[in-house]
Amino acid sequence: MRKIPGKPTSGAVPGLLIVWLLFFSLPLVGCTPPTEQAERYYQNGMALLLEKKPAKATLEFQNSLQIVDSMPMATYGLALAAEQQEDWRKMFRLLNEFLEAEPGHWKAQLKRGQLLLAGSDIDAAFEASNITLHLAPEEAEVLAFRAAVFFKLGKPDEAEGFALAALALAPGNVEASTIMANELVAVGQFREAIAYLDQALQYAPEHIGL
Repeated sequence: MRKIPGKPTSGAVPGLLIVWLLFFSLPLVGCTPPTEQAERYYQNGMALLLEKKPAKATLEFQNSLQIVDSMPMATYGLALAAEQQEDWRKMFRLLNEFLEAEPGHWKAQLKRGQLLLAGSDIDAAFEASNITLHLAPEEAEVLAFRAAVFFKLGKPDEAEGFALAALALAPGNVEASTIMANELVAVGQFREAIAYLDQALQYAPEHIGL
């Protein structure tokens, strides 16, 4: 039987149909939702922070935010990277940005408060200590920060009380141990002060301040 020009044979139609289906199904194969991609970049960034690679971690967090611009944890990751790079201004700015979205994140509130205390903004640091104590009253870091604020305010009794509470939870807490050592030195109890520092050194042997 002679073929009619321009008319496909019976076997050609199924073949074209298969090609058409494959073409339009390609975008669906291996497609990852944007939120999952952003989360993957975020997790990569956190892993790089553990390896003390803040510059590479920063790129991963930025990739997350390019995909999902409202991803607070990626902003927090950028703040942690800035902390490792000792870029305190950038860290403070990023923490403020993060806390606008996540005010209940006690670790971010604590880090912000510590920066305020380091900058001698005692009133703001005291307010930050109120916030962190409300959010996480049983965290040793929070209690030690509260102790440091009272120490700066010249209230040794309150400072000692919170420092001892912190050390009861975490015997090697550097901040609380340092406060106790300073308080003991002030009253001439040098051996007792050294005992606190020795205890902290067991947990943080390379801490320059200790």
